[in-house]
Amino acid sequence: MKVLIVDDDEQLRIALFSTLKHLGHECILAQNAKEALNILRKESFDLILSDLKMPKVDGIDLLKQIKQNNINTPFVIMTAFGTIETAVLAIKLGAFDFIVKPFSRETIEKIISLSSNCLKFDCTSKTTYDGDYVFKSEKMQKILQLIKKVANTDATVLLSGETGTGKEVIAKLIHASSNRSKQPFISVNCASIPSNLLESELFGYEKGAFSGAVKTYKGKFEQANGGTLLLDEISEMPLELQAKLLRVLQEKVVDKLGSTESVKIDVRIICTTNRNLAEQVKNGSFREDLFYRINVFPIFLSPLRERREDIPDLINFFIKKYSNKFKKNINGISNNALEILLNYNWPGNVRELENTIERAIILSKGALIDKEDIFLHGIWNNFC
Repeated sequence: MKVLIVDDDEQLRIALFSTLKHLGHECILAQNAKEALNILRKESFDLILSDLKMPKVDGIDLLKQIKQNNINTPFVIMTAFGTIETAVLAIKLGAFDFIVKPFSRETIEKIISLSSNCLKFDCTSKTTYDGDYVFKSEKMQKILQLIKKVANTDATVLLSGETGTGKEVIAKLIHASSNRSKQPFISVNCASIPSNLLESELFGYEKGAFSGAVKTYKGKFEQANGGTLLLDEISEMPLELQAKLLRVLQEKVVDKLGSTESVKIDVRIICTTNRNLAEQVKNGSFREDLFYRINVFPIFLSPLRERREDIPDLINFFIKKYSNKFKKNINGISNNALEILLNYNWPGNVRELENTIERAIILSKGALIDKEDIFLHGIWNNFC
């Protein structure tokens, strides 16, 4: 990894340089923001470590100028404890993270690891990936490798796993990492739309096709043309629509309701399910030919209870997210509260963890989330 270190403190620059070199990384040093910007005009980097407090142009202003120049390199603010509120502002402006001085070698190693994972899919760009996932565990690292292999193909991907494991987030990441990333990403929840409306929602209709069709409507397939269509919870699609979907996948055309002409489409299909589709094929509730058509590249997302090593980093991410949202100065979690969350079984997976942290941020009265702020499985810990 190539790292740009920006700090007016010569001793800290040299110390960071030595640490990162020892870890096998290439480093370039800048003693102020102006020098850093000059370097960035000539060279590209994998990570920028910048001090917050610098004369003339501080770390916040440097970050703003970097963003204005469309440089999406992960930017990490180094700050003293007393300026954490300003560091949180940096996160809002697009910084990847902040670390508090004095920091250990382990802290540097962790930030290098996290930013390295982010770099693989350009997580710094909100149009590419919004960063709502942590890939620390071995299982998630394997999924990253699968995503990397399939992203730039047009292969249909089937994402399976329990509710709340992040299937839609992974679908967005596949799209964002593909050569279709600048084209539309359209999502349809097959379980939430009544079966009598799902056909017109997917394929569209012509004006006058049925009572209430007062104008022509482009279905989700046409809306996603050139990009990606996510068929969320495809297991809930009625059998009669499954046959029509199969034709779309095979022929690359859609037939609008009320139209005599087919419309050609170029759409990458990603499907998700929280059910066992192979079992549904056996019991006749899902077409076998469609199953094989969408199961070209299957990816299974493990439940959170089977990758608990991801929990601390997910907690930190959600603390930052909701502290910013609710404008609260909360920067961590107590050991007692963390122990509760690590030992919980998480039937609702990552979604339940996110909701738990959001609620805890609202309840917390101090700088740390404590066990009294944790609400799990219908029990308020502070009322027990």
